[in-house]
Amino acid sequence: MLYIKIDADGNPVNHPVRGDNLKDVLEVAALDEATLKKHGYARFEFTPRPANGVSEPLPEYYVDTDGVVRNKINFREFTQDELIDRHIRTRRSYLLVQCDWTQAPDSPLSDAKKAEWAAYRQELRDLPSAYPNVQQESDVQWPTPPSAT
Repeated sequence: MLYIKIDADGNPVNHPVRGDNLKDVLEVAALDEATLKKHGYARFEFTPRPANGVSEPLPEYYVDTDGVVRNKINFREFTQDELIDRHIRTRRSYLLVQCDWTQAPDSPLSDAKKAEWAAYRQELRDLPSAYPNVQQESDVQWPTPPSAT
């Protein structure tokens, strides 16, 4: 658990410290609410980062409604291009790499099978334009790869 010093006006100051370190500094066995208040400390927890955007922690703090001190963050929602990267392009690139061998001149596949794999690979490449407003990966209908034989 982390703790942070609070000034006389109730504002967080300095940086969070580990509970074990604070016990050593205050020379106490336990960090209960009364001990924390007496010495001008409060619990500190990192602000949860939202899953639907980009966040960057700031070196500033605030006290939430429960009296817990949290760090401030800069947050912005993902752009549509970032959502496509997260939910389509990353997996698509992996799937393309996994079947590169099907298009090699020395591939053991027949010409007909190579054509099936080429069509599959084109479907993968077309996914970003097929889902220009994707919000989550479960929105994407992934093509089924052909059999390897």
